[in-house]
Amino acid sequence: MSMDGGYTLRAYAPGDEAAIQRAFAEVFGVQRTLAEWRWKFVDPPRGSRIVLAFDAAGELACQYAAITVDVEWAGETILAAQIVDVFSRRRRGLGPRGGAFQRTLERFLADCAGAGGVAFVYGFPGERHQRAGAVTGRYFEPATLERLQRATVTARPWSPARTWISEGFDAHATDRLWRRSRQRYPCATVRDAAWFHWRYERRPGDRYLQLGVRRAGEARAWGVLALPGAGGGDCAYWVDLRWDGERAADLEDLAAAIEERAAARGSGRVELWLHGDREARAAMLQHGYAGSPEPLLRLSAITFDPRVSVPQVLERFYLTLGDSDHF
Repeated sequence: MSMDGGYTLRAYAPGDEAAIQRAFAEVFGVQRTLAEWRWKFVDPPRGSRIVLAFDAAGELACQYAAITVDVEWAGETILAAQIVDVFSRRRRGLGPRGGAFQRTLERFLADCAGAGGVAFVYGFPGERHQRAGAVTGRYFEPATLERLQRATVTARPWSPARTWISEGFDAHATDRLWRRSRQRYPCATVRDAAWFHWRYERRPGDRYLQLGVRRAGEARAWGVLALPGAGGGDCAYWVDLRWDGERAADLEDLAAAIEERAAARGSGRVELWLHGDREARAAMLQHGYAGSPEPLLRLSAITFDPRVSVPQVLERFYLTLGDSDHF
């Protein structure tokens, strides 16, 4: 715990969630359940980091938080932190050198870079937080992401003699496919069974369908489709994709299965991110998808490990919609 500019800065302690929830609802206009908060900050396989700033009256003024993740980096596993749920209840705190926001940010980064052992932090800031990061001088120019979409979803059957499609989470198949495919991703969140189970099986409120393409006894490609609520929705979000890279036909079969399930639920198009995987992106363009700049989010990063540079992270990081906490 420390005092800085009239604010008390400290890491999250059990019991703070009540104040965090009240401030979150005030700032974002969203009533989040305690189960959702716990899923996001208590349940992740590698935990989370939260720094809070309290004013002289003991009121929560700011939060800087991140979900900690293992990342595959050039054949090694390193620690990274995805920035989420950053807020300041005082607008003047977003200035370049003053206020709770700047002090909370600096304390958060110091904690990550020190004994925390975090190699880099990253996030998907909207326009307001991009401006705030720019005035602090801590963010590089964010990278533009691309959203791939297929405007018309049609069912295109695959050959049962070639592959078969499984539905549902399979820890064994998930781990085997990650071990076989991890070398394709020079920088990616470790997508093993523990992470997949937390991200898509345990999230309160949201529902996902996991589909696997299997051939010769092995999972060759794996996709996750976010299921719309009652009444469906025009857009279906293909939130995760892993592929061993051996045959484009396996990826095409997965796309056909995703599109068929989306169409059956009333969706008129499918959207996904494939940042950092040029081979899969090329296959999807060949399959009929079209790319356009992501309209809402961009990728920002700050690094602490000399082996990891910001330009490398912005260019190489394999990202799907499921790497964001928005889907």
